[in-house]
Amino acid sequence: MVDILTNQTTNQEFSDFAVEQIHNVDVATTYHGEPSAQVCDLLLNKNGKLYIATSSQNPFFKDLIKLPKVIVNDYKGNGTIDSCGFSIRGTIQNVGHEYIDEIF
Repeated sequence: MVDILTNQTTNQEFSDFAVEQIHNVDVATTYHGEPSAQVCDLLLNKNGKLYIATSSQNPFFKDLIKLPKVIVNDYKGNGTIDSCGFSIRGTIQNVGHEYIDEIF
């Protein structure tokens, strides 16, 4: 577990920090040119990728499938000086139930 993020923090350490310490993130995409976002749980960090879970019946899932480019945002801390915030641009990929046992 990473207590303090520094310039030497590896991608693996940061991803572990995001899943274990931050966990809840805002995932934003667009649908028909309009913003679409939902709070999701970062549930797994595996092979350099972060995983979330959502129901295929959720309208947000359908937004992600139609336009899988996303921005994941969040922060941890109190106030401006002692907070850690991040934004990650990426692409969502539906992996079905491949990691469901590891996630839950």
